[in-house]
Amino acid sequence: MNKTFKVARSLTRGTVVTSEKASSYQGKAVKTVIAAAAMMMAGGAMATATEYSEVTVNEGTSVVFENGTIIINGTTSTGKTGSATTADKIADKTEVSFKDAPKFTGGSIVVNAGYKQSETINQESTDFGTADTQIKGNISVNAYQGAKQDASLTLQNIGISEGEINFGIVAKDADDETAADAVKTGTSTLSAGTVTLGFYSGKPENGNVVSKQVSVKNVEDLTASVTASTGALTLTNVAVDNAGDLTFSATKGKVSVGKHVTFQNTGVVTVEAKEAGQNIDFAADYDGKTGYLNVSGAGAVNVTGNITGDYVKVGDVVKLKDGKPATETEKNTIGIKGDTIAIGTATNETDGVGSLVVGNTLEIAGNFANNTKVEAPATVVTADESANATVTNGTFATMSLGDLTIADAKGLTLANKNGKQAIQVGKLTLDGALTVSEGKTVIAGAGSKIDKGTL
Repeated sequence: MNKTFKVARSLTRGTVVTSEKASSYQGKAVKTVIAAAAMMMAGGAMATATEYSEVTVNEGTSVVFENGTIIINGTTSTGKTGSATTADKIADKTEVSFKDAPKFTGGSIVVNAGYKQSETINQESTDFGTADTQIKGNISVNAYQGAKQDASLTLQNIGISEGEINFGIVAKDADDETAADAVKTGTSTLSAGTVTLGFYSGKPENGNVVSKQVSVKNVEDLTASVTASTGALTLTNVAVDNAGDLTFSATKGKVSVGKHVTFQNTGVVTVEAKEAGQNIDFAADYDGKTGYLNVSGAGAVNVTGNITGDYVKVGDVVKLKDGKPATETEKNTIGIKGDTIAIGTATNETDGVGSLVVGNTLEIAGNFANNTKVEAPATVVTADESANATVTNGTFATMSLGDLTIADAKGLTLANKNGKQAIQVGKLTLDGALTVSEGKTVIAGAGSKIDKGTL
């Protein structure tokens, strides 16, 4: 569906395009979007690019990749031209080319796709900060809607202590004759070898805890991604605001989602570690009242945040198609999948961190361990009996599964290592197999029945 889109523009942020719905989150004035090429002409962009070497981009300057050109906006950048031996300031609204990799101490990068113009920017030798040396800065990657065009930016490393990452949409150009029912939106992708976002000192420095945040925003109707291609993806202090389809992934490294990460999600958020043996540590709290969250790791998935949702699947991801449940029976809004899955961590009865609290139904689709608290009013087992899904309740953990349903050919093993408290089950409906391999499990619900199942 073709929608009206808006654009907010500034020197330090470049062009950030948002939907009508998302623009309310921007907190600043917006104006109707104009075609990208017209904006550049109005900005006074030069027709011929000047080649620069040893470019340094500082706070207050943006580098805009658009229509196959590179434009420097702002007056805080320096570089050398020709045979110059010293660097001079680069004038505002200068079209440039880079002889070598630019250096960023701050500032912004903006990538805009346009009508008949995708933007695939490979700056694989350029750091926009690193994990050890983070900078203050902003990145915007904006796809084109209409006769769709993708926008992508590849860097060597990304390390942002505070700033913004914005994924937006460049609205349909006046010359784009794509019919309204054929309008589609490109994708926006951002990748680097390692990605580190946000900063939190964890201890007072000069009497104060230092907290610096990066916001990551993705608008409705847009598929966007942040990928660490060779190393770790680390979200330390990040405010995620997603209305589209947003993926955070590591191709070969681990993924860390810190406890200072927050989520406002009305779309689909995916967090994934793709390589075997690489873990996901998810320490953030997440409330699944709206939107969908999938946490999927090829290695261990360790959840030490407080996860709440009406429908939660453990052992597999939520099956989605076009941002909606792929099947009529799929009601889950949170899916957790990993080689191993652990909920919470605890060394005694009072120091537990992390929990899983389900408002309606917990679906058990595979193995997991509970080290703190798992609580649900109803639980359904969808793991095949042959797979022998095992749920382990830790020494200091509590587990209440509510009414438990195990259908024909489905199976569950409960292992309770807490010698003081039993696993609590309400009404049991058993057509498959339930095994209690260790400790106590109490089945207290009236009307429990075993049909052809095995207990």
